[in-house]
Amino acid sequence: MVLPDAKIDWTDASNGAVLTAALFMGAEAGIGLYTGRSHVGEAYGPAGAFVILLTWVYYSAIIVLIGADFTWALADTRGKPIRPDMWPILRTWRRTSLKIEVCWTY
Repeated sequence: MVLPDAKIDWTDASNGAVLTAALFMGAEAGIGLYTGRSHVGEAYGPAGAFVILLTWVYYSAIIVLIGADFTWALADTRGKPIRPDMWPILRTWRRTSLKIEVCWTY
């Protein structure tokens, strides 16, 4: 597995973080209204809480991807594109008899 190791300007990263945080705050209010008024969990009985949890996870993933895409587009538009590092860290797992070791390779 290769960990993401990229160079990005702090202003672009902070602008993307502010947008993502604002989207999360809006989504929290919106999903709260949606689940409170539409009774989406009642149709599934006891599993309704699980359906609501899956709905929140789905929308959270979309928000994170939108924030990442906005950050990339902002950095690219400003002329400071996100550049991968020259030496990404390669992480491998070794399973021994009693423990799992994480090996870092540079």
